[in-house]
Amino acid sequence: MAPHLAVWAMFRNAFNLSGRASRSECLWPVLIFEGLPVTLIGWSLFSGNRGGHALVDILIPLVLLTLWPGLALRVRRFHDIGWSGVWVVVIPMIPILGLPVAYGMLFLKGQDRPNKWGPPRTPGQGVRAPRRRDAPKGKDAPPRLSADEIAAGRARTQALYRSRVLGLSEADPRATP
Repeated sequence: MAPHLAVWAMFRNAFNLSGRASRSECLWPVLIFEGLPVTLIGWSLFSGNRGGHALVDILIPLVLLTLWPGLALRVRRFHDIGWSGVWVVVIPMIPILGLPVAYGMLFLKGQDRPNKWGPPRTPGQGVRAPRRRDAPKGKDAPPRLSADEIAAGRARTQALYRSRVLGLSEADPRATP
């Protein structure tokens, strides 16, 4: 499952404590909403950055916004490997080994057969990206570009890049690929 769809599914199923969640459906939000803040806090502490207060002002609302949806997602992930959702709260309380075990459980393969929380999920099942409702459809939709038009646009973009970014003129032999 793509990262944006996994995040969308996490918030869409924020109050759903039943069912199952695949590995990719769980790992992308964990990487984004837990890995990124930990990385930013570590960078702030070890770089001597004095802007730590601004970072905390951003991270506290982010944590509060994702706390319950993340918990519900982990409960569904534990259901996928065949464990009760209660273990999401119990395992991290075990001294020293609790958090590594809890994170390790996210990487386990889900059960291939139906269990008491439902059938196994197929990739992307039940998850759709939000649609743009204002996009024109039918005869009002913009025409598709032909291969020649795409190639011409690509050539114009490359010429602009070479002249404006690289500072190469058309006469410069380095300007041609």
